[in-house]
Amino acid sequence: MLTLHSSQKMILGLERGVLKFLLYNPDWKRLFDEENKVLQSAVGNDVLDI
Repeated sequence: MLTLHSSQKMILGLERGVLKFLLYNPDWKRLFDEENKVLQSAVGNDVLDI
């Protein structure tokens, strides 16, 4: 993992100017699909797509 930092403040828990490069993880698709179902059920028809 490569992490780049800047000296700027954090917003919403994310440090501004930080980039993290990770190797591809095949679980990401499954994890996204699971979270997408949770979000879609929470917002119903108010959101067209995530």
